[in-house]
Amino acid sequence: MQKNWKRLALGFFIIGLAGFGLHWFGQEQNRLLNEQFVPLNLRIIDDMGTKIDAIGGPQNPRIIEFLQRDNQTAISQRISAAADETLKTAKADSLTQKEWIILYPQTRTSPFENATSYAVMKTNIKADGLQVTTSQEEELEIFYEKTDESLLTLEDLIADKDIFRAQLEKVLASSSTASVAAQKVNEELIKTFAADDWSDISFRYEQQSLVLPTAIISMSAFVESLNDTYFSEQTLAVFRSQTSSETIIDYP
Repeated sequence: MQKNWKRLALGFFIIGLAGFGLHWFGQEQNRLLNEQFVPLNLRIIDDMGTKIDAIGGPQNPRIIEFLQRDNQTAISQRISAAADETLKTAKADSLTQKEWIILYPQTRTSPFENATSYAVMKTNIKADGLQVTTSQEEELEIFYEKTDESLLTLEDLIADKDIFRAQLEKVLASSSTASVAAQKVNEELIKTFAADDWSDISFRYEQQSLVLPTAIISMSAFVESLNDTYFSEQTLAVFRSQTSSETIIDYP
């Protein structure tokens, strides 16, 4: 009887020791992860200042989102959308491995008047045992914010959709490519811009071109349809001075 009691006590001792060891290991992993997170956190705050007023996200997998308390702002919408996409492939922590996925806005130079520009950035901090590494920053997308902090979309940039559609058809018709794939892209573009609501059309603006997921089109083609709230007189004058030969479409 006494021997059984000793065995039972020894078993409880071993279980307790193992539990303490696992607890210590988990706490040490968290400390090391946080140690690498702190300088990144400071850089984000230094860049964004008081623009960011909330941090949130699911705990396992641990996705840390830098956003705003108002979930209707451009920053909150784009960071939350990135978190939803990330969650589809993120893996939960294992006994020895943990990962913190940090999603945050980063300021960019805005190409538009009366609007600011940000990139959605992602950085991973991984712990494999007690070895912790931080990944390079990855740019996921560029987005634009209006003065009221809401998302700037093609609904805002284009003042006259009918003129835009007419010009788009001319640009696509004048495309010299005979590629079957390119022609299919052209058909999809016509279909996309035939819709009434353009607020969900993904785009960015680079080097005076409208960059869509399937095509890059010189913005000068659409100068008469643009909203001058977001384009300076100087930019519009440059667009008007460009010849038709400078109006191109490319297929990335």
